[in-house]
Amino acid sequence: SKGVGHGRDEKAFASLASRRWRDQTAAALRKVIEHTLAADYRNHLFGYILTGLMSEEWYHWSIHTNQLSDYSPHATDAFREWLKTKYESPSSLRKAWNHPTIDFDSVTVPTPSARQHARERTFRDPPTEMPVIDWYLFYNDLVPDTMETFLHAAKQSVGDSKVVGAFYCYMFEFGGDPEYGHNALAKLLRSPHLDFAAVTASYFNRHLGAGADYARAPITSVAHHGKLWYHDNDTVSFRYDAINEARTDRDVVERYRQELGVTTTPQESIWQYRRGAGFVLGNGIFQSFFDLHGGYFDDPQLMEEVGRLNQLLASSTTDNLSSVAEILVVSDEVSCSYATFESGFLQQSLQAAQLQFAKIGAPHDSILLSDLATVELAPYKFILFLNCFHLSASERSVIEEKVLGKGRAILWCSIAGLFDGNRTSIETARALTRLHFVPPREPDRIQARIDLSDEGQRSLNESIAADQKLPRTVGHPHIWIHPFTVEDRSATTLGVLAGRSEVALVSKRLADWTSIYSANPVLPAAILRGFAKMAGVHIYSNRDDTLYVSRQYLSMNADGAGDRLLRFPQSTTLKDPFSDEILARQVDEFRRPMLDKETLILHLTSKPFA
Repeated sequence: SKGVGHGRDEKAFASLASRRWRDQTAAALRKVIEHTLAADYRNHLFGYILTGLMSEEWYHWSIHTNQLSDYSPHATDAFREWLKTKYESPSSLRKAWNHPTIDFDSVTVPTPSARQHARERTFRDPPTEMPVIDWYLFYNDLVPDTMETFLHAAKQSVGDSKVVGAFYCYMFEFGGDPEYGHNALAKLLRSPHLDFAAVTASYFNRHLGAGADYARAPITSVAHHGKLWYHDNDTVSFRYDAINEARTDRDVVERYRQELGVTTTPQESIWQYRRGAGFVLGNGIFQSFFDLHGGYFDDPQLMEEVGRLNQLLASSTTDNLSSVAEILVVSDEVSCSYATFESGFLQQSLQAAQLQFAKIGAPHDSILLSDLATVELAPYKFILFLNCFHLSASERSVIEEKVLGKGRAILWCSIAGLFDGNRTSIETARALTRLHFVPPREPDRIQARIDLSDEGQRSLNESIAADQKLPRTVGHPHIWIHPFTVEDRSATTLGVLAGRSEVALVSKRLADWTSIYSANPVLPAAILRGFAKMAGVHIYSNRDDTLYVSRQYLSMNADGAGDRLLRFPQSTTLKDPFSDEILARQVDEFRRPMLDKETLILHLTSKPFA
């Protein structure tokens, strides 16, 4: 099929909706697998990672080509069938699309101009743009639907003798942009033929100290569906300059220096490897080291560390790596299609927030909105709805019945429940959140920075270390939106839009829960820590260091030198996992000096080690 070029020559790609292409490719895949199963190395094969599309990571071929796709007859036919399943009758389609004469056979793929329409807005207009919203929902479903063809073919060949997985889970990394096709993890996780998802480390905010390792998608949902998260750790090392010194594209070299969080010494590289191991131990997942450009591990000190970490991670498989999180982050795939084309608001919201979550000082779990009905919510005291602009009636019912109440604090990161299908209703959002929202007052987007009120500064500064203080103005600086604000006399104003009077950060204490709203969806970790404390969440550390905790492991990567105080929810014995040295027996607190960028890993048990 062809994409539609805008600015460069068009390129041709196979349509994912082409049954002929799928069948022939699946047949070829079966032949390759059968060949490997007959080879003399077959007993050394553990499983298969299926790769495809752009960068072999299963995002649409048209990305990075300056084209929009898929305008082939195959995609048009598949889109029509998808709509038949969703709407069932032409009358339902006409009502949803606000089009009195449309029927399934006359549906076409939205034009490039329709897809790119009104990029200056924060959200699409569902009453007039439902065809585009539906297209993007279909377009994202198309990727795991295609993957399922090949996962099924692979499982037919190997049965239960080998595992089968594929790259996916990049919703946060791609900023929820539906052009990529990574907003359908819920569909992929329903596959009976998928054993694991391979997910590379994020290419943003990797720097030691200031950065973190974090998941590219809602990681807890993967385990919830019985699938394994396989962390493809392509961390580079202090050898970056030596490996890339001969390259002539210096701008690319410098760009990757920032994206990959390049370290400058062997010790820093070791600390970065350990931070990655802490991420793995804190989330109960598996990893492998991947030499991204070749040569990053060519150093005896680094290989010694790789050996130590591999031994630690192998031994941890007998430990309890289950979650101890009392914080839950909820993200929605459907809502991403309600944002406008290449939404900077969505990009900065989803990805930038992950760094702050890693630095709250307490662990968090992360799920898809579609899993909220089946996840056990009893452990969670602080729940954040990150990008849930769209909520169906059934999803709102789940939130009312399972989430609200029980003394919890609920943070609505941007307005939640504004959309339901083709319907826009601020009243629905008000009813859900118990906050009186006011629509945007100006036609132009503004920078959604927040000036803390006196009350906001007083209450939230209590949540950070004694030698730190919150700035007066907070919120991610690259969030430009048409902000919904709050006018509610029964709520406490914590902040207003910078330089203005509209309330943009607010909390409202209700009978048995607290409703919190922020017009800027990315708040500093210290503010999130304050809300978590108010909800009764146990805080392990009051500093903005990167922290991961599971039932038997805690790791911390220090952002700055100095003493660190860790607090535990119960008496805990601490052990150095590398030397087996007992560091402290049955303590509630543990103090240790740390160097800037140093990573500490502790083995925890509520019982004394022998």
